[in-house]
Amino acid sequence: MQIETINPKREPAWEEFVHSSPEATVFHTTAWANVLNETYGFRPRYIIARNGAAEIIGGVPFVETRGRCLVSLPFSDNCAPLLPSGAEAEVFIAAVKDVVVSSGARSVELRGGSEHVELVSQGFQESSAFVQHVVPLTGSLEEIEARCHPSVRRGVRRAEGSGVTVRRSISEEDMRRFFLLQTLTRKKLGLLPQPWRFFETIHEHFLQKGAGYVLLAEHEGCVIGGDVLLLFRGTLVDKFSASDPRFLNLRPNNLLHRSAIELGLALGCDSLDLGRSDIDAEGLRRFKSNWGAAERPMPYYHYPSLPAASAVATASSLPRRVLAFGVRFAPLWALRHAGAVLYRYAA
Repeated sequence: MQIETINPKREPAWEEFVHSSPEATVFHTTAWANVLNETYGFRPRYIIARNGAAEIIGGVPFVETRGRCLVSLPFSDNCAPLLPSGAEAEVFIAAVKDVVVSSGARSVELRGGSEHVELVSQGFQESSAFVQHVVPLTGSLEEIEARCHPSVRRGVRRAEGSGVTVRRSISEEDMRRFFLLQTLTRKKLGLLPQPWRFFETIHEHFLQKGAGYVLLAEHEGCVIGGDVLLLFRGTLVDKFSASDPRFLNLRPNNLLHRSAIELGLALGCDSLDLGRSDIDAEGLRRFKSNWGAAERPMPYYHYPSLPAASAVATASSLPRRVLAFGVRFAPLWALRHAGAVLYRYAA
C-alpha cells in the first residue's frame, strides 16, 4: 500500500474513487473541494492509499485551517474517512497519523467515523455533539406523508391555504435571493453569515452542473423561505435553510420540506438528508424527526486527544455571547461585509 498526499483538483482518479465508494458523501467530491478552496483559500491536502495497481483504495480529505489544524472538512456536515477494508484500514489510519505528525499539524478533526476501524482504539478522541436526520424516500409522496407527524401535515396545509408557493430554481439570481434571506436568518440567531462568494461557488460547481437546486417559498411576491439542496448519487442533501421570521406563522419551512421530498422522488433519490443538528437543539431535532427521519449519531474524532477541549469551549462562551449580541444589532450590510472577511476563521 502506497501513501500519498494529493490535490483532488489535479487528480481525476479521486473523483472516480469517491463515486465508487459506498460511504462517500457530497462533501468528498472535488466540486466541494473547489467550493472551499475558491471561497476561503483552503488548500486541499487529501491523504490517499493506492494498491499495487496504483488504484486509490482509501482516502481522507483534509484542508489546513487556522493554527495548523487539519479538518476533514470545514463547513461540511459529514466527511468521514474512506478506508480500505480489513487490516489495511488500521495500517492506513496509522499512516495518516504519521503524515499529520511529520507535516507539523497541531491537530486533526475527522467529521465522521468508519465501520472498518475503531478510531478511539487508534488514539482519536470521540465527541458526540451532533446528530443527523435522514428521511427514506421509499414509496409514493402520499405514503411518505403518512409516515410524518400530524403537525407536519397541518403545517403544509396551513402554508398552502395561506397562499404560500414553492418554486425550484438553479439561477444565480435566485441563489442571491436565498443568500439575502440566509443573512437575515443568521442575524436573528446571532451568527455571522457566510460570504456571498460561498453561495456563488456552490452555484457554479453544483447548480450549474445539475447537482444542486434552490427552493424558494414565496407569499404575495415576497420570498419568505428557502433551501439549498445538493445532489450526490441517490441522496439529496438539504444543506442550507433560511426563513423570514416575520412569516413563520405561515409555515413556509413545512412546505419547503415537502417540496424537497417531491424533488427527491422526481430525481429518483432514495433518501433526503436533513443535515446536522446540535444534540441540544431539541426543537430542531423534533421538527426533523417529525418528517419520518431516522436520527443517527454524528460523532467527530480528534487527534491527538485533547483533554482540555471542554475547558476551552467553556472559556470561549463569553466571547461567543458577545459576538451574538453584536450580530443581532448590526445592520445587514455590516454583517455581509464581516462575513466575507471573518467567516473563514470559523472553520
